[in-house]
Amino acid sequence: MNLSGVILSRLNDYHAQLIQNFQRWKICEVIAVGLNFQSWDYIESIYPRGVLGLLSQTQDKVWNLFEKLAWDTYEFNQAK
Repeated sequence: MNLSGVILSRLNDYHAQLIQNFQRWKICEVIAVGLNFQSWDYIESIYPRGVLGLLSQTQDKVWNLFEKLAWDTYEFNQAK
């Protein structure tokens, strides 16, 4: 499985855990800690305070950005 597949798999695993009463916000924090430098740079280009700026947004906005990053990475790797 390539890196993008791993990212999507992890995102789906975490999403599945929501059903088991895990807090979505904690999952977002875990994903933020595991971001690579390219993703950090991308987030810093959107939010002046970087990941801290991102994490100051609503849960849904943070989750949607992580989901977008995962899909963009997946699609990029599929196009190679």
